[in-house]
Amino acid sequence: MAEEISGASKAGTIHSDPSTLSDLEILLRNVALFENRVGSMFTRLKQDILALQSASKDRQ
Repeated sequence: MAEEISGASKAGTIHSDPSTLSDLEILLRNVALFENRVGSMFTRLKQDILALQSASKDRQ
């Protein structure tokens, strides 16, 4: 869990000192990080699918 917090603070999403956060605050921040990562993965996947569809149409 400490890796998630340090990674988040490097990305600028955690602005307070991790040593003062409660377990619930840490969990909520990690869930938010996870949501952001999943969201960006789906965005990239959607872009890849659209690019493949476009390439497929170009071949026909």
